[in-house]
Formats: sequence, C-alpha cells, structure tokens
Amino acid sequence: MILSTSIPLGPLCGTLFSPSRGLFIFSPFLLFLFVRLLPFYRRKYALTPLEILLVLLSVAWWIGTARWPEWWGGGSYGPRLLCELLPCVVILLVPVAANLSLGGGWTSKACTALFAIAGAVSIGIHFRGATAQAVHDWNGGPPSISEAPQRAWSWKDPQFLRGLNVLRLSSEFRLSLGSRRRIQAGHLPAPIVFRAGEVQEHICGALLGHGRSGSDFHTISVDGAQIDEHRWVLEEVVAVV
Repeated sequence: MILSTSIPLGPLCGTLFSPSRGLFIFSPFLLFLFVRLLPFYRRKYALTPLEILLVLLSVAWWIGTARWPEWWGGGSYGPRLLCELLPCVVILLVPVAANLSLGGGWTSKACTALFAIAGAVSIGIHFRGATAQAVHDWNGGPPSISEAPQRAWSWKDPQFLRGLNVLRLSSEFRLSLGSRRRIQAGHLPAPIVFRAGEVQEHICGALLGHGRSGSDFHTISVDGAQIDEHRWVLEEVVAVV
C-alpha cells in the first residue's frame, strides 16, 4: 500500500484536519505556514535550498504516512506519525514568526494576536494529552480506533475533549430498576445497590427512553463503589457524549 500509486485522499486529509488525528487541529499555530504562500512572503522570503529540502521531506513523509495501513497511528494521542515533521515545519515558520509584531498596523496586530491564540490552544491541547487519562482511554472506544478509524473524523467526541464533554443526567431522567421501582438518575438521593451487569443496561434504557440513540454515547459510567464481585453501589450516573 505504501508503494501504491493511488492517492489516499481520506488519510491525506485525516492526518492534517481530522478532529482526533489532524496535525492542524492539535497544533493550529502551524496553519500560519500557509501565510508563506502570500505574495509578500514569496517576494521577501524566497525559499532557501534548505527550506526546499525540508518541504520535500515533509511532503514525502506526509504522503507515506497517509499510505500506511494504520495512518491514524494506533492507540496514540493526536497525529503521532507526523511528530517527526515538527522541527521541519517550525523552521519553515520562522520568517512568518519574525514578522509578527504588536507595533505595526492593524493587520500585523491581528495576525500576532491570532498566532498567540493558536499557540495557546496548541499548548492546551497537548497539555491535556500529557495530563488527562481520559484522552488516552478514547482510543479504546467503544469501538476502538483500530476497529473504527472513522472515529477520528467525529466532532461529537474529539479525542482532545474526551473527559470534558460530560453530560450529567438531570433529575428528569428516570432509571427503571428490575423491581419496577423508579428512581432519579443524576445526583441520586441515596446510593442504590445493583447486581453486577445491571448498571449499564438500566442506564442505557433510561437514556434511550429520552430521545437518544445508542450511538450518541461513547461511555456510560457510574460514580460508586463495588461491594463484592456481584454488587455495586450506584451514587451518580455519568454519560460521556
């Protein structure tokens, strides 16, 4: 597949722009590379032989990554297979960064502010990757990224937001128990004991009964504790959408 002459448009776009594997999504400050295509930069900062070599190397690596069977990089965080390109693209970005200034006209100030914001967003996204276990659990799904690589394109559950987009069920949701009693799901008025295996079934039933499909939820978990191998105490219901 790597030596194929076909053009894998999906993976080519996915490695750059998909919500969970896109280089420009996880490092949006790199979008300023396109500024070098503007006439002003092409006239003032013509590509040096070194920069031409870096461009060719970056494009070849990008295409090779897109042709790889697991272009999403397996159970990783963000565009792992493009990490080696960062030194190359940062060097290409130097002329753009050198012209940023808050002392120029409104265009210069706006570009500088946007670059700073994009840099801050990049730092925040990668900080989550270094500190939040939830973003790594995202790879396991369900389904896992290896089983369903199309998940990399989902804006419903982007990897870098996993653990932040948490919907706590309000008191309007009702959880139907096996005894046909009903109790509020959300902040439960008292801990409830469930048999092992019953929790997810009942919670799913409650969610599906309120106009949601099973595909709306990637994780359904509970805040509670295990009493023994057969019973759990349920104190709060959490659905990660």
